[in-house]
Amino acid sequence: MRKALGIERVKVGARLVLATGVLSGCAAMADSGTSLLPLTSDELAVFRDQIAGCWIPPHGSDGVVRLQFDLSRSGELVGTPQVLSSGKSPEYKAAATSAVRAVARCAPYSLPAEKYETWKTVTLNFDLRDMRGY
Repeated sequence: MRKALGIERVKVGARLVLATGVLSGCAAMADSGTSLLPLTSDELAVFRDQIAGCWIPPHGSDGVVRLQFDLSRSGELVGTPQVLSSGKSPEYKAAATSAVRAVARCAPYSLPAEKYETWKTVTLNFDLRDMRGY
């Protein structure tokens, strides 16, 4: 993701990367034209720790599984997370399934309601490359 788009990446432990406009330090705008309120580092930490605590990565997987999903104002998952990355190996498919399962298992998420426009759509990278040697 490009910083010019108002998107940054934050490493979560050595395994999970959150890439979404909620991390933007610049003046991102919602569809309505209003300024988005960025999440604090503490709010982001709680969110990523919640997801990381539900993720059971499959052994032997390598690569990055990128998911995007929507959340309701109450932090409930809306629909099914979409896998944005691709891979054909059985290991990649197992990793993608584990990532989708983690997002669903951890809902509802505790995020500040007044910042809903910032976090209503989330993109996550589950980075399995960092797991070599685990």
